[in-house]
Amino acid sequence: LVFQATLVAIITWQICYALRQNLDTEQTSTGYPWTTGRPKTTTGYPWTTGRPKPTTGYPWTTARPTRTTGYPMSSTVHPRTTTTAASKYPCSEFTVGNCYIDYDSLLWSSSQVHDNDLCQYTCSNFMHCLLFRQTDSYCQLLRDDFRPNCKIVGGPVDGSIAECVNSNTDGCNGMLEEDCYYNGRNLGLDPPAGEVVTAYECEALCHGFKELGCRYWVFDADRESCQLLASSSRRCYGLSGPHYPELSDC
Repeated sequence: LVFQATLVAIITWQICYALRQNLDTEQTSTGYPWTTGRPKTTTGYPWTTGRPKPTTGYPWTTARPTRTTGYPMSSTVHPRTTTTAASKYPCSEFTVGNCYIDYDSLLWSSSQVHDNDLCQYTCSNFMHCLLFRQTDSYCQLLRDDFRPNCKIVGGPVDGSIAECVNSNTDGCNGMLEEDCYYNGRNLGLDPPAGEVVTAYECEALCHGFKELGCRYWVFDADRESCQLLASSSRRCYGLSGPHYPELSDC
C-alpha cells in the first residue's frame, strides 16, 4: 500500500509539472492582455496625445479669411477735403460746426469707430437711428436732427439753408460735413461783427455779392460774424447724415 501511494504521488507531480510547463510556454508566446505594457497603436487621433491638424481653413485657423465684399471691411480716410465743383446734391455743400448734442437724442456713442462708412452702417442696424455723426474721435447715433442747433453754418451762394440744414435729413442731400477749416479766399467784404446776426442774413449778403465773386459764406453765431469767400474749398473732420443711401453712392 505504501508503494502504491508513493507511485500515485509521483505520477500526480509529473502531471502537474507538465501542465505548469505548458502554461509558461503559452504566456511567453502570446502578448496583450497578459503582458504588462499595452501595444502601441498605429492610428492617430483620438488615441495619440496631439490632435491631427485639419487641412481646412477657418474656423480652426487663427486668422479669418479676408472678405472680398465691400463694407464693413473698406474704410474712409479722415479728414475730407472738398473743392468747389458742381454737385447734383446742392445741400451736400452745406457745413456745420460747434454743434450741441442733446443727451436725450443720443442713442449710442463709441470712441472705437473712426470710419464714416462703419458709423453709417451701425446706424442702419438701429431701429430708431435718424442720423449718424462721425468725428475724428467718435461715432454717435442720434434719434433727432441736431444740425439746426449748430453755432457755425456755411453754405453755397445759391443754396438754401431753410431747405438744407433746417429740414433735410433724407438721401444724399442729408449728408453734411462738420468741423471744417475753410480755405477759400476771403473777398474782404465781411461785415463787422454784430452787424449780421443770423445765418439767413449772411446767406443773403453772399448772394447779393455774387457778382463780386462770393461763392461761399460761413456764419458763426457766437461771434456774430459772417465770412464771404471766393470758393467752398475746405477741410472737414466730421460728417453726419442718414443711414441710407451709402456714402459711396453720394
